[in-house]
Amino acid sequence: KIAANILEALAERGYGGTFTALPIVGTGEAYRRSPAAPSVDGPAKLLPSGGFSPLRDVRHGLLGLTAAQLRFARRWAKRAVDSNGSLLVLAVGDVVPLAFARWVARWAARHHRKQLGSPGEAEAPPRVVVVFVGCAKSQYYVGSDGPGAAADGKGGGRCVYYPWERWLMRQCSLVLPRDEATAVCLQRRLPERHRAKVKYLGNPMMDNLGIARGGAKGRGTVVPTLLESIKAELHRCVGNEGEGEVVWVALIPGTRQGEVLRNLQVILAVAEAFIEKARREDRGSAGRPSSSYGFLLSVPPAVDQGAFEAIVEEEQRWLLGSSGGVARVYRHDGGGSGIDTAASFLALGSAAGMYQECISGCHAAVAMAGTATEQCVGLGKPVVTLAGAGPQFDRRFALAQERLLGSPSIKLAEDVTDAAEKLAGLLLPCPDESALGLARRNGLERMGLPGASEKIADEVLRILACE
Repeated sequence: KIAANILEALAERGYGGTFTALPIVGTGEAYRRSPAAPSVDGPAKLLPSGGFSPLRDVRHGLLGLTAAQLRFARRWAKRAVDSNGSLLVLAVGDVVPLAFARWVARWAARHHRKQLGSPGEAEAPPRVVVVFVGCAKSQYYVGSDGPGAAADGKGGGRCVYYPWERWLMRQCSLVLPRDEATAVCLQRRLPERHRAKVKYLGNPMMDNLGIARGGAKGRGTVVPTLLESIKAELHRCVGNEGEGEVVWVALIPGTRQGEVLRNLQVILAVAEAFIEKARREDRGSAGRPSSSYGFLLSVPPAVDQGAFEAIVEEEQRWLLGSSGGVARVYRHDGGGSGIDTAASFLALGSAAGMYQECISGCHAAVAMAGTATEQCVGLGKPVVTLAGAGPQFDRRFALAQERLLGSPSIKLAEDVTDAAEKLAGLLLPCPDESALGLARRNGLERMGLPGASEKIADEVLRILACE
């Protein structure tokens, strides 16, 4: 999605070239849905771990897939240079697409020289611009506490990028780290003549969420119309008991096949434990809950909504109240406790824009995901996480994510009970404005403001004009 955001910004600015996307991992669904309409060519395959466990993926054809992708990239580089004599290569991610970009640039340059006529002209350099967007690594992984930390030598004097990765960066025209701390570190570690190509222009992961940062509580400035529709559904289901303040909690189980349904079961258990705790502690006047608690569950595009519904309904604690609106609204039955339970409900849906409004309109989230968790943090929301069985969101990933995004935003729990306790600490008896304020400030530092894709596109076009 990050690369698609940048391509869309380039297209909006009148970039004259055609876009071809080669997804290294996955099948490129984000490109297919992009308004920039890049052609998604070359061999692609959805591997079991999604690139998070190379040894596992090797058993399912990773080596053959990589070899086929390299052959395609070589043929594509020759065709691209033949058509217009220049080439823009955008590499997004880690060292793998960076290495691909370097090879493509070499093949394009070699082919360009062969195509020129006279020996004198053969010295003319081809116009190959390589741009690397390093969204997979951050100096925060090795201990930096802020943008100035890398310059002060924190993180044990280490740079998160290895020497061979920095060597590949020297071949680029533009290097765009995901945060300022990483940019400072790279500018110190690269040779002086290469330092100017390292720029921090923001994190494009925060773009095209359909919202803008702002508001007194750090929510989007766009009114979450889907949430209002869901709240209206709630009123129809439970009557006046659904009125009043609603504390929203986004449930984010990830998107990766093989773990998303397992993660959903764990996250629903956290919601269940939180409801029990809220029932005991959140008692307002006349012994009634002072708030309603709404759990928002957006179904990822690649996941069957029926599978999510089956898991919710098999718990037998969520009773379907309405299914005719933008989402299916479930009401928690309270397990026959006899205590007022009208304050807990869950909305599940896959309507366009629901994910964006879930993470922008919630007070907090419970997540077992990568990109979605980062976007939540970037919007200033505290997120309770707990490790799953993987292949992506395991203990190692969860610990790394906590270092990346910071403890003011990430509350890593040991188990379901601990996760419910941490969520309660944020929201009971009412949302903790001090903790939410810390999360907003930390999210801005770690993830930046929206608009990075536009800045990157402007810088790329400037470089192309100067080449």
